[in-house]
Amino acid sequence: MTFFFQFLSELIWSPLLFGALIFLGAYFSVKLRFLQIRKLPQGLYEAFFHSSSIGGKGDISPFRALMTSLSATVGTGNIVGIAGALAIGGPGALFWLWVSAFLLMPVKYAEGFLAVKFRKRNRGGEYCGGPMYYIEHGLGKKSLAVIYAFCGLLASFGIGNMVQSNSMVLGAEQLLSVPPKMTAIITMILAGRILFGGIQRVGKWAGILTPFMALSYLLLGVLFLFRNYQEIIPALREILWGAVGGGAEPFVGGICGTAFISAMRAGISRGIFANEAGLGNGAIAAAAAKTNSPSSQGLVSMSGTFIDTLVFCSVTGLVLVISGSWSDQSLNAVAMTTAAFSYGFPHIGSIIVNSSLLVFAFTTIIGWSYYGERFCEYLFGEGKVKYYKLIFTAMIFIGTIIKSDSIWYLSDFLNGIMMIPNLIAIFFLRKLIIKERP
Repeated sequence: MTFFFQFLSELIWSPLLFGALIFLGAYFSVKLRFLQIRKLPQGLYEAFFHSSSIGGKGDISPFRALMTSLSATVGTGNIVGIAGALAIGGPGALFWLWVSAFLLMPVKYAEGFLAVKFRKRNRGGEYCGGPMYYIEHGLGKKSLAVIYAFCGLLASFGIGNMVQSNSMVLGAEQLLSVPPKMTAIITMILAGRILFGGIQRVGKWAGILTPFMALSYLLLGVLFLFRNYQEIIPALREILWGAVGGGAEPFVGGICGTAFISAMRAGISRGIFANEAGLGNGAIAAAAAKTNSPSSQGLVSMSGTFIDTLVFCSVTGLVLVISGSWSDQSLNAVAMTTAAFSYGFPHIGSIIVNSSLLVFAFTTIIGWSYYGERFCEYLFGEGKVKYYKLIFTAMIFIGTIIKSDSIWYLSDFLNGIMMIPNLIAIFFLRKLIIKERP
Protein backbone atom coordinates (compact mmCIF):
# COMPACT_ATOMS: atom_id res chain seq x y z
CA MET A 1 0.00 0.00 0.00
CA THR A 2 2.84 2.40 0.83
CA PHE A 3 4.39 1.79 -2.58
CA PHE A 4 1.06 2.56 -4.31
CA PHE A 5 0.59 5.83 -2.43
CA GLN A 6 4.20 6.77 -3.15
CA PHE A 7 3.54 6.16 -6.86
CA LEU A 8 0.46 8.42 -6.76
CA SER A 9 2.41 11.12 -4.93
CA GLU A 10 5.24 11.11 -7.45
CA LEU A 11 2.73 11.02 -10.32
CA ILE A 12 0.89 14.17 -9.25
CA TRP A 13 4.04 16.01 -8.13
CA SER A 14 5.44 15.98 -11.63
CA PRO A 15 7.68 18.65 -13.23
CA LEU A 16 4.49 19.98 -14.86
CA LEU A 17 2.94 20.87 -11.51
CA PHE A 18 6.23 22.32 -10.27
CA GLY A 19 6.38 24.43 -13.42
CA ALA A 20 2.81 25.68 -12.93
CA LEU A 21 3.59 26.68 -9.34
CA ILE A 22 6.79 28.48 -10.24
CA PHE A 23 5.12 30.24 -13.18
CA LEU A 24 2.12 31.44 -11.16
CA GLY A 25 4.30 32.55 -8.26
CA ALA A 26 6.66 34.44 -10.56
CA TYR A 27 3.74 35.95 -12.50
CA PHE A 28 2.04 37.36 -9.41
CA SER A 29 5.36 38.47 -7.95
CA VAL A 30 5.90 40.68 -11.00
CA LYS A 31 2.30 41.82 -11.49
CA LEU A 32 1.83 42.64 -7.79
CA ARG A 33 5.21 44.39 -7.82
CA PHE A 34 6.83 41.99 -5.35
CA LEU A 35 4.42 42.78 -2.56
CA GLN A 36 6.00 39.91 -0.56
CA ILE A 37 8.84 42.40 -0.04
CA ARG A 38 7.01 45.74 -0.23
CA LYS A 39 4.01 44.87 1.90
CA LEU A 40 5.29 42.22 4.30
CA PRO A 41 5.78 44.72 7.17
CA GLN A 42 2.22 45.97 6.63
CA GLY A 43 0.89 42.42 6.61
CA LEU A 44 2.61 41.64 9.92
CA TYR A 45 1.35 44.91 11.38
CA GLU A 46 -2.23 44.22 10.26
CA ALA A 47 -2.07 40.77 11.81
CA PHE A 48 -0.56 41.58 15.19
CA PHE A 49 -1.10 45.27 15.98
CA HIS A 50 -3.77 46.93 13.86
CA SER A 51 -7.35 46.96 15.19
CA SER A 52 -8.80 46.44 11.72
CA SER A 53 -11.37 44.07 13.19
CA ILE A 54 -13.31 47.00 14.71
CA GLY A 55 -16.46 47.51 12.68
CA GLY A 56 -15.45 44.87 10.15
CA LYS A 57 -17.77 42.12 9.03
CA GLY A 58 -16.73 38.63 10.12
CA ASP A 59 -16.64 36.17 12.99
CA ILE A 60 -13.12 36.40 14.44
CA SER A 61 -10.31 38.98 14.48
CA PRO A 62 -7.64 38.97 11.73
CA PHE A 63 -5.15 37.81 14.39
CA ARG A 64 -7.29 34.80 15.33
CA ALA A 65 -7.92 34.05 11.67
CA LEU A 66 -4.15 34.01 11.13
CA MET A 67 -3.62 31.86 14.23
CA THR A 68 -6.30 29.43 13.05
CA SER A 69 -4.52 29.21 9.70
CA LEU A 70 -1.12 28.87 11.37
CA SER A 71 -2.48 26.26 13.78
CA ALA A 72 -3.12 24.11 10.72
CA THR A 73 0.35 24.76 9.26
CA VAL A 74 2.83 25.40 12.11
CA GLY A 75 3.04 21.81 13.21
CA THR A 76 4.31 18.51 12.01
CA GLY A 77 5.24 20.12 8.68
CA ASN A 78 7.84 22.16 10.57
CA ILE A 79 9.21 19.26 12.61
CA VAL A 80 8.45 15.99 10.84
CA GLY A 81 7.98 17.35 7.31
CA ILE A 82 11.28 19.23 7.11
CA ALA A 83 13.22 16.28 8.51
CA GLY A 84 11.51 14.05 5.95
CA ALA A 85 12.34 16.48 3.13
CA LEU A 86 16.03 16.48 4.02
CA ALA A 87 16.06 12.69 4.37
CA ILE A 88 14.65 12.37 0.84
CA GLY A 89 16.26 15.28 -0.98
CA GLY A 90 19.27 16.18 1.19
CA PRO A 91 20.13 19.69 2.43
CA GLY A 92 19.32 21.10 -1.02
CA ALA A 93 15.63 20.52 -0.33
CA LEU A 94 15.77 23.43 2.11
CA PHE A 95 16.82 25.82 -0.68
CA TRP A 96 13.86 24.81 -2.85
CA LEU A 97 11.59 25.22 0.16
CA TRP A 98 12.81 28.84 0.43
CA VAL A 99 12.29 29.45 -3.28
CA SER A 100 8.78 28.05 -3.24
CA ALA A 101 7.83 30.01 -0.11
CA PHE A 102 9.08 33.31 -1.54
CA LEU A 103 7.35 32.84 -4.88
CA LEU A 104 4.11 31.55 -3.37
CA MET A 105 3.66 34.37 -0.87
CA PRO A 106 1.77 36.43 -3.52
CA VAL A 107 -0.34 33.33 -4.25
CA LYS A 108 -1.21 33.16 -0.55
CA TYR A 109 -2.13 36.85 -0.75
CA ALA A 110 -4.42 36.10 -3.69
CA GLU A 111 -6.14 33.30 -1.75
CA GLY A 112 -6.85 35.54 1.25
CA PHE A 113 -8.02 38.35 -1.02
CA LEU A 114 -10.45 36.14 -2.93
CA ALA A 115 -11.70 34.47 0.25
CA VAL A 116 -13.00 37.77 1.62
CA LYS A 117 -14.13 38.99 -1.80
CA PHE A 118 -16.43 36.02 -2.42
CA ARG A 119 -17.38 34.90 1.10
CA LYS A 120 -21.00 34.14 2.04
CA ARG A 121 -23.02 33.90 5.25
CA ASN A 122 -24.65 30.61 6.11
CA ARG A 123 -27.99 30.13 7.86
CA GLY A 124 -26.24 30.18 11.22
CA GLY A 125 -24.86 33.65 10.53
CA GLU A 126 -21.24 32.52 10.15
CA TYR A 127 -19.08 33.63 7.23
CA CYS A 128 -18.01 30.90 4.83
CA GLY A 129 -15.42 31.23 2.12
CA GLY A 130 -12.39 29.68 0.51
CA PRO A 131 -11.48 28.21 -2.87
CA MET A 132 -14.76 26.36 -3.40
CA TYR A 133 -16.62 29.67 -3.09
CA TYR A 134 -14.41 31.76 -5.33
CA ILE A 135 -14.18 28.91 -7.83
CA GLU A 136 -17.99 28.75 -8.02
CA HIS A 137 -18.99 32.41 -7.61
CA GLY A 138 -15.92 34.07 -9.07
CA LEU A 139 -14.90 31.66 -11.78
CA GLY A 140 -18.36 30.19 -12.35
CA LYS A 141 -17.17 26.57 -12.32
CA LYS A 142 -19.31 24.60 -9.88
CA SER A 143 -17.83 21.25 -10.92
CA LEU A 144 -14.28 22.39 -10.15
CA ALA A 145 -15.45 23.73 -6.80
CA VAL A 146 -16.98 20.35 -5.94
CA ILE A 147 -13.77 18.53 -6.90
CA TYR A 148 -11.75 20.87 -4.69
CA ALA A 149 -14.11 20.51 -1.72
CA PHE A 150 -14.30 16.72 -2.05
CA CYS A 151 -10.52 16.33 -2.14
CA GLY A 152 -10.25 18.77 0.75
CA LEU A 153 -12.73 16.73 2.75
CA LEU A 154 -10.66 13.58 2.21
CA ALA A 155 -7.43 15.47 2.96
CA SER A 156 -8.84 16.69 6.28
CA PHE A 157 -8.89 13.08 7.46
CA GLY A 158 -5.33 12.49 6.26
CA ILE A 159 -3.06 15.53 6.38
CA GLY A 160 -5.23 17.27 8.97
CA ASN A 161 -5.97 14.35 11.23
CA MET A 162 -4.24 10.96 10.90
CA VAL A 163 -0.82 12.43 10.06
CA GLN A 164 -1.08 14.56 13.20
CA SER A 165 -2.37 11.88 15.56
CA ASN A 166 0.30 9.49 14.27
CA SER A 167 2.96 12.07 15.07
CA MET A 168 1.43 12.76 18.49
CA VAL A 169 1.74 9.08 19.40
CA LEU A 170 5.45 9.12 18.56
CA GLY A 171 5.97 12.31 20.56
CA ALA A 172 4.02 11.10 23.59
CA GLU A 173 5.89 7.79 23.63
CA GLN A 174 9.28 9.48 23.52
CA LEU A 175 8.42 12.25 25.97
CA LEU A 176 6.14 10.63 28.54
CA SER A 177 6.10 6.90 27.64
CA VAL A 178 2.34 7.17 27.19
CA PRO A 179 0.73 4.17 25.40
CA PRO A 180 -0.61 5.02 21.90
CA LYS A 181 -4.22 4.16 22.78
CA MET A 182 -4.15 6.49 25.78
CA THR A 183 -2.79 9.34 23.63
CA ALA A 184 -5.53 8.71 21.06
CA ILE A 185 -8.34 8.73 23.65
CA ILE A 186 -7.14 11.92 25.36
CA THR A 187 -6.71 13.66 22.00
CA MET A 188 -10.19 12.59 20.87
CA ILE A 189 -11.79 14.00 24.04
CA LEU A 190 -9.95 17.34 23.93
CA ALA A 191 -10.35 17.85 20.19
CA GLY A 192 -14.04 16.93 20.34
CA ARG A 193 -14.77 19.53 23.01
CA ILE A 194 -13.10 22.24 20.95
CA LEU A 195 -14.33 21.43 17.46
CA PHE A 196 -17.96 21.12 18.60
CA GLY A 197 -17.65 24.71 19.86
CA GLY A 198 -17.44 26.25 16.37
CA ILE A 199 -15.01 28.79 14.90
CA GLN A 200 -15.13 31.00 18.00
CA ARG A 201 -13.73 28.23 20.21
CA VAL A 202 -11.29 27.05 17.54
CA GLY A 203 -10.00 30.60 17.09
CA LYS A 204 -9.73 31.12 20.86
CA TRP A 205 -7.63 28.00 21.48
CA ALA A 206 -5.54 28.54 18.36
CA GLY A 207 -4.80 32.07 19.57
CA ILE A 208 -3.56 30.71 22.90
CA LEU A 209 -1.71 27.49 22.08
CA THR A 210 -0.10 28.37 18.74
CA PRO A 211 1.84 31.53 19.77
CA PHE A 212 2.98 30.05 23.10
CA MET A 213 4.41 26.79 21.77
CA ALA A 214 5.68 28.33 18.53
CA LEU A 215 7.72 30.94 20.41
CA SER A 216 9.15 28.30 22.77
CA TYR A 217 10.25 26.13 19.84
CA LEU A 218 11.60 29.10 17.87
CA LEU A 219 13.55 30.40 20.88
CA LEU A 220 15.29 27.04 21.32
CA GLY A 221 16.13 26.88 17.62
CA VAL A 222 17.54 30.41 17.51
CA LEU A 223 19.58 29.72 20.64
CA PHE A 224 20.95 26.57 18.97
CA LEU A 225 22.01 28.60 15.91
CA PHE A 226 23.54 31.31 18.12
CA ARG A 227 25.63 28.73 19.99
CA ASN A 228 26.75 27.17 16.70
CA TYR A 229 27.01 30.37 14.66
CA GLN A 230 30.36 29.32 13.16
CA GLU A 231 28.59 26.39 11.43
CA ILE A 232 25.90 28.49 9.74
CA ILE A 233 27.97 29.54 6.69
CA PRO A 234 29.20 25.97 5.98
CA ALA A 235 25.61 24.76 6.36
CA LEU A 236 24.38 27.34 3.83
CA ARG A 237 27.09 26.25 1.39
CA GLU A 238 25.98 22.63 1.82
CA ILE A 239 22.36 23.65 1.18
CA LEU A 240 23.19 25.61 -1.99
CA TRP A 241 25.46 22.85 -3.30
CA GLY A 242 22.80 20.23 -2.63
CA ALA A 243 20.15 22.37 -4.38
CA VAL A 244 21.81 21.83 -7.77
CA GLY A 245 22.43 18.12 -7.24
CA GLY A 246 25.86 18.52 -5.70
CA GLY A 247 27.38 15.81 -3.59
CA ALA A 248 27.24 13.16 -6.31
CA GLU A 249 30.30 12.30 -8.35
CA PRO A 250 30.52 14.84 -11.23
CA PHE A 251 31.08 12.14 -13.91
CA VAL A 252 27.84 10.39 -13.02
CA GLY A 253 25.44 12.84 -14.65
CA GLY A 254 22.39 10.69 -14.05
CA ILE A 255 23.00 10.66 -10.31
CA CYS A 256 23.42 14.43 -10.21
CA GLY A 257 20.20 14.89 -12.16
CA THR A 258 18.32 12.53 -9.86
CA ALA A 259 19.65 14.34 -6.78
CA PHE A 260 18.52 17.67 -8.24
CA ILE A 261 14.98 16.41 -8.93
CA SER A 262 14.76 14.74 -5.50
CA ALA A 263 15.84 17.93 -3.74
CA MET A 264 13.38 20.05 -5.71
CA ARG A 265 10.43 17.66 -5.28
CA ALA A 266 11.06 17.16 -1.57
CA GLY A 267 11.60 20.86 -0.86
CA ILE A 268 8.58 22.15 -2.75
CA SER A 269 6.09 19.44 -1.76
CA ARG A 270 7.08 19.50 1.92
CA GLY A 271 7.15 23.31 1.84
CA ILE A 272 3.59 23.35 0.58
CA PHE A 273 2.64 20.82 3.25
CA ALA A 274 4.11 23.24 5.80
CA ASN A 275 2.59 26.53 4.57
CA GLU A 276 -0.30 25.36 2.34
CA ALA A 277 0.31 28.17 -0.16
CA GLY A 278 -1.33 27.13 -3.39
CA LEU A 279 -3.69 24.72 -1.64
CA GLY A 280 -6.12 27.45 -0.56
CA ASN A 281 -6.97 25.99 2.85
CA GLY A 282 -5.82 29.05 4.75
CA ALA A 283 -8.35 31.09 2.76
CA ILE A 284 -11.15 29.26 4.62
CA ALA A 285 -9.98 30.78 7.91
CA ALA A 286 -9.30 34.15 6.24
CA ALA A 287 -12.95 34.31 5.12
CA ALA A 288 -14.06 34.40 8.77
CA ALA A 289 -11.88 37.43 9.64
CA LYS A 290 -13.50 40.67 10.78
CA THR A 291 -12.48 42.97 7.96
CA ASN A 292 -14.01 45.00 5.15
CA SER A 293 -10.81 44.99 3.09
CA PRO A 294 -9.99 41.92 0.96
CA SER A 295 -6.50 43.23 0.21
CA SER A 296 -5.76 43.82 3.90
CA GLN A 297 -6.70 40.24 4.76
CA GLY A 298 -4.68 39.06 1.79
CA LEU A 299 -1.59 40.65 3.32
CA VAL A 300 -2.34 39.01 6.67
CA SER A 301 -2.63 35.63 4.95
CA MET A 302 0.65 36.23 3.10
CA SER A 303 2.46 36.96 6.36
CA GLY A 304 1.51 33.47 7.54
CA THR A 305 3.69 31.88 4.85
CA PHE A 306 6.61 34.07 5.92
CA ILE A 307 6.20 33.10 9.58
CA ASP A 308 5.63 29.43 8.96
CA THR A 309 8.19 28.66 6.27
CA LEU A 310 10.83 31.37 5.99
CA VAL A 311 11.16 31.54 9.80
CA PHE A 312 10.15 28.27 11.47
CA CYS A 313 11.03 25.80 8.73
CA SER A 314 14.34 27.59 8.14
CA VAL A 315 15.31 27.28 11.79
CA THR A 316 14.43 23.57 11.85
CA GLY A 317 16.27 22.92 8.58
CA LEU A 318 19.45 24.70 9.66
CA VAL A 319 19.47 22.85 12.99
CA LEU A 320 19.14 19.53 11.13
CA VAL A 321 21.94 20.35 8.69
CA ILE A 322 24.34 21.68 11.34
CA SER A 323 23.78 18.71 13.65
CA GLY A 324 24.14 16.23 10.77
CA SER A 325 21.21 14.16 12.04
CA TRP A 326 19.39 14.51 8.68
CA SER A 327 21.74 11.90 7.17
CA ASP A 328 21.00 9.19 9.76
CA GLN A 329 18.66 6.94 7.80
CA SER A 330 18.12 4.71 10.83
CA LEU A 331 16.01 7.45 12.46
CA ASN A 332 12.41 8.36 11.66
CA ALA A 333 11.58 12.03 11.10
CA VAL A 334 10.60 12.72 14.71
CA ALA A 335 13.71 11.06 16.13
CA MET A 336 15.83 12.91 13.55
CA THR A 337 14.68 16.34 14.75
CA THR A 338 14.88 15.25 18.39
CA ALA A 339 18.47 14.10 17.86
CA ALA A 340 19.32 17.40 16.18
CA PHE A 341 18.12 19.55 19.09
CA SER A 342 19.56 17.13 21.65
CA TYR A 343 22.92 17.62 19.91
CA GLY A 344 22.87 21.22 21.13
CA PHE A 345 20.81 20.79 24.30
CA PRO A 346 21.29 17.26 25.70
CA HIS A 347 18.93 17.76 28.64
CA ILE A 348 16.04 19.82 27.30
CA GLY A 349 16.22 19.40 23.51
CA SER A 350 14.16 16.22 23.45
CA ILE A 351 11.60 17.65 25.88
CA ILE A 352 11.02 20.86 23.89
CA VAL A 353 10.83 19.10 20.51
CA ASN A 354 8.40 16.44 21.64
CA SER A 355 6.31 18.92 23.62
CA SER A 356 6.16 21.16 20.55
CA LEU A 357 5.22 18.21 18.39
CA LEU A 358 2.34 17.30 20.69
CA VAL A 359 0.95 20.83 20.82
CA PHE A 360 1.54 21.61 17.13
CA ALA A 361 -0.07 18.37 16.01
CA PHE A 362 -3.06 19.02 18.25
CA THR A 363 -3.56 22.59 17.01
CA THR A 364 -3.27 21.31 13.43
CA ILE A 365 -6.07 18.84 14.15
CA ILE A 366 -8.41 21.54 15.45
CA GLY A 367 -7.46 23.94 12.63
CA TRP A 368 -8.11 21.32 9.96
CA SER A 369 -11.35 20.25 11.62
CA TYR A 370 -12.69 23.72 10.82
CA TYR A 371 -11.57 23.39 7.20
CA GLY A 372 -13.24 20.00 6.99
CA GLU A 373 -16.49 21.41 8.40
CA ARG A 374 -16.58 24.00 5.65
CA PHE A 375 -15.87 21.38 2.97
CA CYS A 376 -18.65 19.19 4.36
CA GLU A 377 -21.07 22.12 4.59
CA TYR A 378 -20.37 23.13 1.00
CA LEU A 379 -20.88 19.60 -0.33
CA PHE A 380 -23.71 18.29 1.82
CA GLY A 381 -25.23 21.23 3.71
CA GLU A 382 -25.03 22.48 7.29
CA GLY A 383 -27.10 19.63 8.67
CA LYS A 384 -24.40 17.05 7.90
CA VAL A 385 -21.58 18.88 9.69
CA LYS A 386 -22.33 17.22 13.04
CA TYR A 387 -21.78 13.81 11.43
CA TYR A 388 -18.51 15.02 9.94
CA LYS A 389 -17.34 16.08 13.39
CA LEU A 390 -18.10 12.63 14.82
CA ILE A 391 -16.24 10.86 12.00
CA PHE A 392 -13.34 13.28 12.22
CA THR A 393 -13.00 12.64 15.95
CA ALA A 394 -13.04 8.87 15.40
CA MET A 395 -10.34 9.12 12.71
CA ILE A 396 -7.93 10.43 15.34
CA PHE A 397 -7.79 6.93 16.80
CA ILE A 398 -7.38 5.27 13.40
CA GLY A 399 -4.41 7.51 12.63
CA THR A 400 -2.50 6.08 15.58
CA ILE A 401 -2.48 2.55 14.14
CA ILE A 402 -1.84 3.20 10.42
CA LYS A 403 1.70 3.20 9.06
CA SER A 404 2.80 6.84 8.89
CA ASP A 405 4.62 6.58 5.52
CA SER A 406 1.38 5.62 3.79
CA ILE A 407 -0.45 8.61 5.25
CA TRP A 408 2.33 11.01 4.22
CA TYR A 409 2.35 9.85 0.60
CA LEU A 410 -1.46 9.88 0.40
CA SER A 411 -1.49 13.40 1.86
CA ASP A 412 1.03 14.57 -0.74
CA PHE A 413 -1.20 13.14 -3.48
CA LEU A 414 -4.36 14.83 -2.16
CA ASN A 415 -2.47 18.12 -1.81
CA GLY A 416 -1.56 17.97 -5.47
CA ILE A 417 -5.12 17.17 -6.58
CA MET A 418 -6.54 20.04 -4.49
CA MET A 419 -4.01 22.47 -5.83
CA ILE A 420 -4.98 22.11 -9.48
CA PRO A 421 -8.51 23.66 -9.35
CA ASN A 422 -7.31 26.31 -6.89
CA LEU A 423 -4.47 27.42 -9.15
CA ILE A 424 -6.80 27.45 -12.16
CA ALA A 425 -9.20 29.77 -10.32
CA ILE A 426 -6.46 32.12 -9.14
CA PHE A 427 -5.01 32.36 -12.63
CA PHE A 428 -8.34 33.16 -14.33
CA LEU A 429 -9.26 35.66 -11.59
CA ARG A 430 -5.85 37.34 -11.88
CA LYS A 431 -7.20 40.61 -13.37
CA LEU A 432 -9.41 41.19 -10.34
CA ILE A 433 -6.52 40.45 -7.97
CA ILE A 434 -4.11 42.72 -9.83
CA LYS A 435 -6.67 45.53 -10.22
CA GLU A 436 -7.13 45.89 -6.44
CA ARG A 437 -3.50 45.35 -5.48
CA PRO A 438 -2.33 47.31 -2.42
